[in-house]
Amino acid sequence: MVIRKAQNNKSDIAYILHANRAIEGEDASLTEARLVTDVFSKTPKAHIFILEENEAPVGLIFYSYTYWASCGSILWISQMYVEPDCRGKYFYRLKEWIFEEARLNKAAVIVWGTEKKAQRTIKLWQKAGAKELNDNYAFWYKKVE
Repeated sequence: MVIRKAQNNKSDIAYILHANRAIEGEDASLTEARLVTDVFSKTPKAHIFILEENEAPVGLIFYSYTYWASCGSILWISQMYVEPDCRGKYFYRLKEWIFEEARLNKAAVIVWGTEKKAQRTIKLWQKAGAKELNDNYAFWYKKVE
């Protein structure tokens, strides 16, 4: 198993788009053009690392850093995906890798979202020691048009 930084090449971009569609389904709107502009530029807005087994992609993590006034630097996981037949094998390794990434970059916390209907994912995060924020916070979004 190897975790490596995604590259601006056809195979990595195709895998990133595949994972995004697997997560978001019909709502997926990530494009190659946006990846090139936002991630594979001199000033990336996000980072993507790909998990490989025998040089074939089996997962990825898409994240960025931001700042939260009450606790400092946070690592925001935008998407984390592991192929269904590899989840039991690699979910916790990818989770440990991102926690180490946060420690190395002095992030105070890691924040991510999970759909309420994704009970299996919620149980995995709870088992990993994560706590749900919605007792204290409601997250909102609005598209900028």
